[in-house]
Amino acid sequence: MNEDGWPLLQVEDLSLQFGGVVALKGVSFSIERGTITSIIGPNGAGKTTIFNCISRLYRPDRGRIVFKGQDLLTFRPHQVAAHGIARTFQNPELFSRMTTLENLLLGRHCHMKIGLLGAAASSPSAVREELRHREPVERIIAFLELQSARDQLVAALPYGTRKLVELGRALALEPELLLLDEPSAGMNAEEKQDLKLWIQNIRDELGITTCLVEHDMSVVMEISDTVLVLSNGETIAVGPPEEIQTNAEVLAAYLGKEDASTGPINVA
Repeated sequence: MNEDGWPLLQVEDLSLQFGGVVALKGVSFSIERGTITSIIGPNGAGKTTIFNCISRLYRPDRGRIVFKGQDLLTFRPHQVAAHGIARTFQNPELFSRMTTLENLLLGRHCHMKIGLLGAAASSPSAVREELRHREPVERIIAFLELQSARDQLVAALPYGTRKLVELGRALALEPELLLLDEPSAGMNAEEKQDLKLWIQNIRDELGITTCLVEHDMSVVMEISDTVLVLSNGETIAVGPPEEIQTNAEVLAAYLGKEDASTGPINVA
């Protein structure tokens, strides 16, 4: 919990329905500062929907989302980012005709006084502002080992590298909570191994709390402090990885009831 007694993020009774489809049904969980939380579940379980509610892209039908003691449902999407929550998407949302450096500088927009339009005008004050924000961006490029991609157009980068650029842009916001939506998707085995280390270092070295939606169980089980499991929009389990891996309800959701007795979820 933080200094005022609240978890960093508290989600209570979150429910959302699209027409006749129930996306979320009474989901509750909390995220403590300095932890890594993973949200897992079969396709269509409601994982990304939770992120979209936290980011204020969706408004839930019922429930509360409290961040640092404040009700996020009273915020607009841009205010959520300014308040200290950054996110990535399943497919990288980058400016393909801009370089890696330029994309990361855009992640500093909440900290810039002149705004994006002023930066585009290239006035003397805009140039000074860009130089001031370039130092933290250069540190992120070094942290994620993106030096070789620094001045390349994003459109020319491999998919796995573009995922890292989007992660870097989220870090440029200097968030307190980082939401990663399928961060390992499209990465090869070596890139996934590096990603595990970076997510842990983001917590340990940068002090950023992280929540990820992820399908790769080896990533989830190796780096998570807490795992939240959804099925059909409902919470079926929450706990440390070693408990989740052998939970009967989780096994049934992933493997089917007939196969759930075969053993824990394979994380190889």
